[in-house]
Amino acid sequence: MLRTSSVLSVLLSVLCFGPLLAGRPAIAGVPETPRFRILGVGEGLPSTRINALARDRAGYLWIATGDGLARYDGIGFRVWRHTPGDRNALPGNNVQALHVDARDRVWVATEGGGLSVLDAARQHFHHYAMARHPQIGSDDTFAIASRGHELWFGTYEGGLHRLDQRGRITRFMPRDNDPDSLPSATIWSLAADGNGMLWIGTDAGLARWDGRRMTRVALPGVAATTVNSVTLVDGDVWIGTSEGVWRRDRHGRWTQPAWSSLFAVPNRLMSLARDRDGALWLGGVRGLWRAARDGIPAPVLPLPAMPGKAVPTLHLQADGALWVPVMGAGLGYLRSDWRRLALFARGDGGLSGDIYRGVARSVDGGIWLTANTGV
Repeated sequence: MLRTSSVLSVLLSVLCFGPLLAGRPAIAGVPETPRFRILGVGEGLPSTRINALARDRAGYLWIATGDGLARYDGIGFRVWRHTPGDRNALPGNNVQALHVDARDRVWVATEGGGLSVLDAARQHFHHYAMARHPQIGSDDTFAIASRGHELWFGTYEGGLHRLDQRGRITRFMPRDNDPDSLPSATIWSLAADGNGMLWIGTDAGLARWDGRRMTRVALPGVAATTVNSVTLVDGDVWIGTSEGVWRRDRHGRWTQPAWSSLFAVPNRLMSLARDRDGALWLGGVRGLWRAARDGIPAPVLPLPAMPGKAVPTLHLQADGALWVPVMGAGLGYLRSDWRRLALFARGDGGLSGDIYRGVARSVDGGIWLTANTGV
């Protein structure tokens, strides 16, 4: 493995000579290399276990972690945690779900603690739990979404719930042999599209709510299956299941990508985003993947020491920058201009030495490197 010092030497070489190479074609066989900046516990992140990401109107990044709710302002973190005996604090520290609604309210769900919303001053939480709201079927919420002015939250074995503007809670449950009901009482994912449709992923299939009626939705060519993720991308609905991936376009047509089987059990699709170049970033149970436009997904390793870790959430900024959880390390940040950088290393990168201290431009526009090994 290339040592850190040699990597830095080559990166510095690329940065120094980058302007000289501007406009030249990429070197064959050396693709751009995503290099993530990692924000960890040393920078104030409360936990490296990250379950969800969301951004509010002010531009703050909200982070649901295994040890509290965090907010990142570009410089540092502010953290909200459980305080025993304080009704205004989080009911627990393992934040399972996170959502910022159209009114810029921050909603969170903690393990066994029900649903909570942070006030406008970002000081106190108001709670919705079974003890005070018997309409709620479970205090374990795993999915939150907005549909217009309604807030929806899905629970483990407790069904789907709608919270309207008046504070009334309506619960939806499956009914045997009724196609106009949920397939299951366990909800893993929710997403509302621009047409007023709420898409619901359960552990026994997909459903949708159109404002009046609940309908079970069959995926082409497969029986009832666990739906782990429902994601809206440019008007399309992407469905990640135990059997692979499906896409429903804005015209209602279902297709299955040729690479769908890459994200069947055990590598289920958990999160997805499309960048400005049309490439897909895919978070799976077995790490982060990227597919160029119409290409096949390939694994991306944010850190060489962290392969194959689950990526339950992604956040793509409007400027193209990407935020990715890196289990065991922290929160990964990828600049929007990351494609300007290529990593040259041993093996596939073509290098055979260790430390490179001599760098010079060649006549034909290439770069000469001298290594400590005499290469």
